[in-house]
Amino acid sequence: MPGMSSSNIFGSYNIVVQAQGDGITVNVNQPHLTLTAWHLNAPKAQKILDLLTPFCRAIPLVGRDSAKRDLEDWLDGESAISVRCLIGGAGSGKTRLAIEVCLAAAAKGWDVGFVAHQELVRFRNQQNLSAWGWSRNTLIVVDYAAAKAKLLREWLVELSRNRDGRGYRLRLLMLERHADAKLGWWHDLISPGTFSEDSVGDLFNPSEPFVLTALAGSQECREILSRVMAETSRILGKPQILRPPAPGENPEFDRKLADPSVAFAPLYLKHGGRDCRPRRSAELAQARSR
Repeated sequence: MPGMSSSNIFGSYNIVVQAQGDGITVNVNQPHLTLTAWHLNAPKAQKILDLLTPFCRAIPLVGRDSAKRDLEDWLDGESAISVRCLIGGAGSGKTRLAIEVCLAAAAKGWDVGFVAHQELVRFRNQQNLSAWGWSRNTLIVVDYAAAKAKLLREWLVELSRNRDGRGYRLRLLMLERHADAKLGWWHDLISPGTFSEDSVGDLFNPSEPFVLTALAGSQECREILSRVMAETSRILGKPQILRPPAPGENPEFDRKLADPSVAFAPLYLKHGGRDCRPRRSAELAQARSR
């Protein structure tokens, strides 16, 4: 018939509008999740304390190759939806590790990034997540997960009922310092409230938090310290790059470097009664000549 038309549309999230006449309003807004891309455009360290900021990525990631491979294998798993919790003490490198995994996923074309508390709220208010169909493989990182546990629980209950995915993977990586299955935020997160919520536990891989273990040995701690001291030299404008004592040169320093209690924080050693933090790393090298 004259004036009639037809369209053949393929793929997801297509919107076709055919209208005739005046005064027609079309709203094509769709629920969307905004992720913060901390893995992009790392700011250059300008002051000493910037060296402790994982988002600056002032030095290469050291001693976490195995954990990084494990997380990348998790990304490539067969499950449409998979959740993991990574725990580790302050300074253990969990946020930095998550950023490195974001970089690896983004290189494969994934949508990746960190999500803020308000964004978790806003997105869930837009729709029930059981009907969410993400348009690409997606990695969502939630830092300080304990503070968001109640909201994350609501997310997980709805995601456990999602059977869509449209062939794409969804990965939710939670970061926190501690998790206890018997009490606290983790217990509240994983404990089913009703029989209909039993499937929440099926989303986790593994079912327990993945513990970021201590660095393997003093060699890795020494490498971290050496790299930070080199960056300290740059920031302070030192004409000569400062370095820690060579292995065997200072037995007391070597003993402290090998102490398991500093495996997470090699920058907090003491040498000759002085703190060896980034702002005072110059003193460590200067002490060698005394």
